[in-house]
Amino acid sequence: MSELGSFDRCGACGKYDFLGRHKCAPAWEVFWPYGHEDWTDAATVHVLSAQYAAEEWASSHDSNGDYDIVGGSEATVRVRPKGEDGLGLEFIVTGETVPEYHARESA
Repeated sequence: MSELGSFDRCGACGKYDFLGRHKCAPAWEVFWPYGHEDWTDAATVHVLSAQYAAEEWASSHDSNGDYDIVGGSEATVRVRPKGEDGLGLEFIVTGETVPEYHARESA
């Protein structure tokens, strides 16, 4: 095995990386107050910033439901560093579908 370690999923943050050099991104708590959630329902995500935490929450929310955010709805969420008290920061999250096209040379 190389000094990079094995390429696998981190047990703490869930990201795939070479575990010999992996460091988890900071942990953030995200909740959706208008979805009848509070801090006890907060999702924990490991990303570099509060904004990325809101975006990661939206991606997870949409993939587990009706894709309402990417379908044009907005969601207002609160984000704070995991383990801290207080209201945190508020973000309005939106999404969009982006068409992607591929071409291949015909024989």
